[in-house]
Amino acid sequence: MSSTTKEIEEKLSELTEKYSHLVWYARKAPSDDKEYWDGTPDEIKTKALNEVSRIEEFFPDDVDELVEDESNWTHGFNSGCLAAFRFVQTAIDTKLHEVDDEDTWEDDTIPDGTKMVCFGGIEQAEEEFPFLDT
Repeated sequence: MSSTTKEIEEKLSELTEKYSHLVWYARKAPSDDKEYWDGTPDEIKTKALNEVSRIEEFFPDDVDELVEDESNWTHGFNSGCLAAFRFVQTAIDTKLHEVDDEDTWEDDTIPDGTKMVCFGGIEQAEEEFPFLDT
């Protein structure tokens, strides 16, 4: 049974989200790292640590691999996955998206005057690669 484009895009989105969470998780200091959290407002620290708990709950095996890996191989793998999945997502996104503000993207205007912009394509994917912001 072959997959539809929509199913492929949904799976890419799911994997991109997963690896984005894992890369973010690996970059956060433990809650008891006083130097890291010193000066961080309580509200921000609480939200961050709640997100840490949520990631641990959703991806327990992946988190265990991260914690147990002293070589950083797992974090490198997760980062590579994130970059690759984002590249593919951007490369295949050739749809026009409606925008309501002026920006520097090349644009098309449809007959009713709506401004449309393409945020993807191979060229854009290559320009952004590797995009590892979390």
